[in-house]
Amino acid sequence: MSPTDPQTVATPTLMSLLKAGTLDLHRKIEASLPLMKPHFTFGQYRDYLLRTYSLYLPFEKAFEDVEPFFFEKLELNRRQKVQWLLADLHEMGFSHSDLAAKDACDIWPVFASPFEFLGALYVIEGSTLGGKIIQRHLQSHLGLRPNQLRFFEAYGDQTGPMWMSFRTAAEELTVASDHPSLLRGAISTFDIMSRWL
Repeated sequence: MSPTDPQTVATPTLMSLLKAGTLDLHRKIEASLPLMKPHFTFGQYRDYLLRTYSLYLPFEKAFEDVEPFFFEKLELNRRQKVQWLLADLHEMGFSHSDLAAKDACDIWPVFASPFEFLGALYVIEGSTLGGKIIQRHLQSHLGLRPNQLRFFEAYGDQTGPMWMSFRTAAEELTVASDHPSLLRGAISTFDIMSRWL
């Protein structure tokens, strides 16, 4: 067999496929978010938290519709981040009534399959990986306290292991024919984040 024979060419892993398929979108949203900008203000941080809260709220509501096997395999009970955002928002001076009055993001699609949801979760979970860098920057730049940065703390020392467990579960839950659905879910989520945030 030659090196280019179809039988000798390695099949891309799910994660490499998702990374390559969303690379431009990832770069675009990273460049557009204001968090690391030199003129980012305290007021802008409060607004960012509020918009992120309204974005995550309906997404995590969709956890209720995930098949039990997927829910358990993905450990979704451990991947809920709205509670972290609520803690930050309360520390930033928002009341329960303030948050109740905030409209939830209304541009999330109805996921056509659990695999589209899984593609969306790839984006959400991947976003935890740079949290420590953002946390340190905002502590230095804005003088924020750790209890005002709970969202960016994410899983703390378990952030890396939680990402690896997500990757393993996603690979085990899917076959190659599911990959286009995952990619659609991931692309859609990057698009929603760039429009909402």
